Amino acid sequence: MSAVGFPSDDVVPLRRLEIEWVELDGEVVVYDVQADHVHRLNPSAASVWAACDGSATVAEIVGAMQKTHAGSDGLIAHDVFDALARLREVGLVELPPTAQGTGGSTPG
Repeated sequence: MSAVGFPSDDVVPLRRLEIEWVELDGEVVVYDVQADHVHRLNPSAASVWAACDGSATVAEIVGAMQKTHAGSDGLIAHDVFDALARLREVGLVELPPTAQGTGGSTPG
């Protein structure tokens, strides 16, 4: 199963370099300098976003979240996939150039 908008579980998502962020009161506030837009991430989305440091595949991020968050593995995987898709949609996370143009599948 792979995230919507992600070609496979072995893709390594990466936070965009020109993003500035700070943690405030348990939430992460992210400023997209290029788009001049501020995003507030809840703790779960912030955990996923923080994991997009270029060292973990989508599958590894899902596995890490399943170990640290309460809930069924399937629900956590779905939530991680949704968060990754949304982070990519708003331009906070990028895929490696080799994965950009490939298709994805829906979770299920």
